[in-house]
Amino acid sequence: MVKVDMVFVDQAEELYVTNFKVCEEFGFLREGSVVVADNEVRPGVPKYRALVRGHRGLWTEGARGLVQPRYLEVCISLSILL
Repeated sequence: MVKVDMVFVDQAEELYVTNFKVCEEFGFLREGSVVVADNEVRPGVPKYRALVRGHRGLWTEGARGLVQPRYLEVCISLSILL
């Protein structure tokens, strides 16, 4: 079984929950695996945020940053499987 150290989620926001669940169900994630999701706040993926924040086996933290002042805000979440 293939286990991954990191998954970067950055595609159509409506697929974030499905893709996370597929990784989990197929056993790709292991203790210490990191899941990084882009655009978590803007444009936003509230169902994904609720999933990872309510997941008992994850530590999750959000991060915001500016790519260019007053132009583009980047919002990501970082989740680590415990």
